[in-house]
This record gives sequence, C-alpha cells and structure tokens, in this order.
Amino acid sequence: MRALTQGFWHFACDLYQRDSAEHAFLWLQDNASLDVTSLLLCCWLATHYGERAEQHIESLLADASLWSQQLVRPLRRARYWYRNLPEAQQDPEFYRQLKDVELAGEKALILRLEHRAQALFGSPGTGCADVTLLAERLIHLYLAGANIRLSDEGHQQLARIVTALADDPASGC
Repeated sequence: MRALTQGFWHFACDLYQRDSAEHAFLWLQDNASLDVTSLLLCCWLATHYGERAEQHIESLLADASLWSQQLVRPLRRARYWYRNLPEAQQDPEFYRQLKDVELAGEKALILRLEHRAQALFGSPGTGCADVTLLAERLIHLYLAGANIRLSDEGHQQLARIVTALADDPASGC
C-alpha cells in the first residue's frame, strides 16, 4: 500500500507533466471547453480518496466550476488577448506576469479544493483497487454534470490522461 502524502497541487503538477498529458489537458481545454482543474480533481480524488470521492464529487466540481468561471478563465482570456497584441512582443515580461497571475489563480483554486476535500473526507486513504476506473467514473460524472459531449478525439485525449495516471507506479494500491 501507498502512503498518500502528496497534496493536490504537487499531484496536479506531476500528472500534468507526464508524457502526453499536458497536450491532452490543453486540447480538452481549448477544443472541448473542459476545465483542467476539474479533470485533475477527478484524478486526484480517485487516487487519494478512492470510492469515498463519489459522495461529494458534485459539490467539489461545482466549487471548481464557480472559481474557474469567476477567476481563472477571465485571467486566461486576458493573457490570451494580450498575447495576440503587437505590444506582447515588445513586453514579454508583462506577458510572463500575466501567466504567473493565472497560475496563482489556478493554485489558489486547487488548494481550496484540497482543503474542502479534507473537510469532507478526512485524511486521504489508500485509493482503490483500480484508480483509473474510478478516475474515469468521476470524469464521466463531471462531463454529465457539465453537459459536455466529447468527440472521438476528445475521448482519445481523455484516454491519454488516464493512461498517464496509470503510468504512476504509486497510483495503485
């Protein structure tokens, strides 16, 4: 069994950087309007709280959605808008600062979700026998709740994320 001490932020950074996961997350964000934090939340909950995660997934996803809509997405839109201006080429430092503020907003959301999960579930456990199946179930609950239907390419990108999750030797029990 695995001792689960990895916080949500470190888990998210680690999963995001694995193999083709970053490309898959960004593809789903840009082409299917999925929220990367919500996808990461589903994976983290499956890994750290096992089937207990299903009890409050809707509440946590609603919190993630609200914060994403009110904080993270406006910051991202501002960064994208500025990136396409001629001034952005003249002031790359300001662009980097915009990117850092957006990342800080994402981190604040992730830390909020981690604290809420701990309040709801207590200490992380040992996950479940098949983390990938549970992560897929939680992701499908997210998709259904957000009324999102994926194309075949979208399903392929999700499969890349789940594969990246499974590639972690510590993700199983």
